[in-house]
Amino acid sequence: MQFKSFSFGLGLGIVFSSLLFLFVSNINTNKNKVETNDNNQINISNEEIEERAKEMGMVYLNELPEKETVIEITSNDYLEENKENVLDDVKEADANENDSINVITVTIDRGSNATQVARKLYEAGIVEDKDAFNSYLIEKKKTTALRSGTYNIKKGLEFSEIADILTKNPDN
Repeated sequence: MQFKSFSFGLGLGIVFSSLLFLFVSNINTNKNKVETNDNNQINISNEEIEERAKEMGMVYLNELPEKETVIEITSNDYLEENKENVLDDVKEADANENDSINVITVTIDRGSNATQVARKLYEAGIVEDKDAFNSYLIEKKKTTALRSGTYNIKKGLEFSEIADILTKNPDN
């Protein structure tokens, strides 16, 4: 008996759900119904198409604003608007000028060994620690690659950069 009432309730629930589904789907399809002709082609006028397109944000090309905009900038306007960029350019020019001040000319005599070269660079103010630079040359096996001549070396370079300069042909 219990199984019979359960089956009856289940069947009744399925029938009720199906009827509810049909009713709700019929309401929604009537809302979005579009007129069609015998060949299932949509009957809609050009005005309706344009109206729907405008609702979606579409516009004609001739409705777009003019692209041609002329902005006249005088030199003072440019300086005011680009003050930071101009200041950066000036600072960079000053830095480049200071770079040329920090270039030191050093002459490495023929037959100088790594210790003598390190001392000469220390005395010229190019390296801060002559022993550390000498150790670097020994560690990197560049002691025999040093060349004699006159070099223009910028202050503040890394040991590797200085060693590369001293192992290539000199400036003069």
